[in-house]
Amino acid sequence: MAVVPAASVTEDRATSPTLDEFRAQLLAYAGMRPGH
Repeated sequence: MAVVPAASVTEDRATSPTLDEFRAQLLAYAGMRPGH
């Protein structure tokens, strides 16, 4: 999974309004970021 731009994150949030899913996406994205 590559680094997701902010636009894609917003789109993903609109597609899945579930806060739990959105939080999971953020956690996965944060885990993908090196040095974080």
